[in-house]
Amino acid sequence: MKENIIRKISVGSGYPDQCLHFLLGKTYKFSGKYFEVSEIRYYTELGIKCYEVVLKDEFGKVHWKKIEGMPVVVEYMIDFD
Repeated sequence: MKENIIRKISVGSGYPDQCLHFLLGKTYKFSGKYFEVSEIRYYTELGIKCYEVVLKDEFGKVHWKKIEGMPVVVEYMIDFD
């Protein structure tokens, strides 16, 4: 089983219908270019739970969103081998 790899986060207090969802592998289009969610990271900063959404394209990675101090539902990557 793959442990601690975040597959999806849902941000907001109205789960599931009133949340923003960020899913590993999802593609977004900005200014005619496509970016894929490559990582969803978790860490604490001064005791506050933080999540960071990282995008990638053919040129590299960029930090897109930082979520802190909000209700978050986390789904982890699981593998039933």
